[in-house]
Amino acid sequence: MLHKALTTALVASLPLFATAQPDYVESESLAAVGYTKYWQLALPLRADQQLSSDAYLVDDQLYLATRDGMVFAVHADTGALRWVREVSRPGYGLRRPCHVGKDVVFVTPTTMLRLDRIYGEPKAIADFGFACSTGVATDGTHLFVGSINHRFYAFDAQYLFEVWKASSGAPIESTPVASGPRLYVASSDRSISSLTSASKRLRWQAVVAGPITADLVRNDSGVFVASRDNSLYLYDYVHGEVRWQARLGGALREPPVLGSELAFQYCADDGVAAIEIDVAREDRRIRWKYASGRTALTHDDKHALILTNSRSIDAVSLKDGQFVRAIPARGFAIAIPSAHNAAMIVAHPDGRIFCARPRGVALPTAAQVREAALPGSTTPLPEIPRSGIAAAAAAAALDAALNTSVAGPPAGGKSKVSREFGTGRSPAAGPRTGPATTPATNPSGASSGGSDTGGSDSDGEGSTPSAGSSDPKPADPPDDPADDADGDDDAADPDER
Repeated sequence: MLHKALTTALVASLPLFATAQPDYVESESLAAVGYTKYWQLALPLRADQQLSSDAYLVDDQLYLATRDGMVFAVHADTGALRWVREVSRPGYGLRRPCHVGKDVVFVTPTTMLRLDRIYGEPKAIADFGFACSTGVATDGTHLFVGSINHRFYAFDAQYLFEVWKASSGAPIESTPVASGPRLYVASSDRSISSLTSASKRLRWQAVVAGPITADLVRNDSGVFVASRDNSLYLYDYVHGEVRWQARLGGALREPPVLGSELAFQYCADDGVAAIEIDVAREDRRIRWKYASGRTALTHDDKHALILTNSRSIDAVSLKDGQFVRAIPARGFAIAIPSAHNAAMIVAHPDGRIFCARPRGVALPTAAQVREAALPGSTTPLPEIPRSGIAAAAAAAALDAALNTSVAGPPAGGKSKVSREFGTGRSPAAGPRTGPATTPATNPSGASSGGSDTGGSDSDGEGSTPSAGSSDPKPADPPDDPADDADGDDDAADPDER
């Protein structure tokens, strides 16, 4: 119950962190392009902590990592701080997590961890027998990761035991993506494969001209693949046909940010390019390029807001990419794209987070903030700063959580990934014991608005192609290729319309 108590203390202490603070981003410049502050929050970092650039928006929740492996969970719609706990460790970084039901799943190079999304309480933990090199994806039943050992894996989403594994022709650095019964996996051997997620049955495979290390992303139009051959591809879900290819001036090492009509792709040689998703003509596919752009944050029907290489926020015309206005935001260099709902979210390494939305959007109320942080709670949020004694109690609860570890020991053996990191658990971290963790075994064997607040390889490794293989190796086929193991009716699948 430590984490529920911690959440209560943090929510009750929010006025300590945000009350009477000026707006983090200049309100006049925001208003000039039709935006206003929605909420802002100062995370309670220790004096020696800083946020890293690893920050993600997953559904309605933000996950922000510190350089020492802590993760803060913030409700994106209200700015309510939900929990904080150690997830990774220094040097590992944080890859994109995923949501499964009411839980969130994180992976490090050594460990998979499932936590309660609201309170951060551990539900299950499993140690990998390989070096994980991607983020985690899910189809609701399975969890999928890739490895530098030329394989990708499926795990049971509830108990975290391995379900199957399949081979690739090279290390996998791109986080896979799932859509219904299908899994899409890309590899640095230049291949992208579509498999049945339940049985790893290969549906189709395509090859591009360069390695793929950027995470895959998807929407209703298909699967977007950013390749180091300088091109962004859009693949059809069902048949693996290339719907279009947009060629830019340099290698693509990051996935695009998807808006309603445009895919915003960063390229070191071109800046941010706005690419038409549903336009087939090659001469009209790239709408514009913004040379100084680094990350597209969001857009409305008139403007795109772009974090630049100089760490300013520029509003540009959505129509032609022409500069409209600079929005001063000194030091807010951590971008958290949210193009689907016109929310501009940025963070500062010192722990400050700022969210702006178009004027006219209803601001979150104190009751909504409370409900987001403490569902079902009737405890009112304080209207005045708390006493020094209460503040000290909140700080003590925070300190206790910051010294609670479930990240597990670093990987051993001769792993190229793990060998470069620490040699063991930090002195403050205790052993992973207690009733909260579930063995990974097969059971059958804030502030609101205007206020601040290949078939299974069993145990054998089999033959594995070298990383320098020129031809991609398809996923291992099932025993009976004629058997559609997923039992789905392709014509009936929503993604195959």
